[in-house]
Amino acid sequence: TFFLYLYLMTSLGMFLSALLPDALSAQLSATVVIQIFQLFAGIIVPHDKLPSYYRWLYYFSAQRYSTEAIITTQFHGDHTKLCIPDGKPIETAPWIFKRFVVDKFCTSDGEFQGLGSFTGVVQTAEEFVYNSEGSFLHGYEYEHRYIDFAVLLTWCLGLRILTVITALTVDHNKR
Repeated sequence: TFFLYLYLMTSLGMFLSALLPDALSAQLSATVVIQIFQLFAGIIVPHDKLPSYYRWLYYFSAQRYSTEAIITTQFHGDHTKLCIPDGKPIETAPWIFKRFVVDKFCTSDGEFQGLGSFTGVVQTAEEFVYNSEGSFLHGYEYEHRYIDFAVLLTWCLGLRILTVITALTVDHNKR
């Protein structure tokens, strides 16, 4: 998916080069398009935080599909324990607290020292990245990976077709 996204960005550059009269205007236009893709990919501004009149840009952003495919395949099934925001997972505790704190809370040294010593909560890497309500990429789904690939491929083919049409119809020569 990463290389398909690189191919997509190359296709975008070729399309803008064919469409616009000089290299500077093509570079500036590409910068604007890429920034729009990045802003609405769901990383900088999560999908559910976007105003409703901008949500269509989330689905339009090619970077969203690339990022979703890469991140969800990378972290799918990753049960590495993370302490959010800080600390080490509690591994041992008195029997009365064991069921409630072991592998659920964190302390600075991983030892239970009382209820006031918690520095964070335990989450798996998958939950932290995309698979829980509070995750920073909430809305990304592992099951979408084939759809993501198809959308990126469609973007690439569409830009290549537009490049050919533009190269055949647009003439920047001045008489």
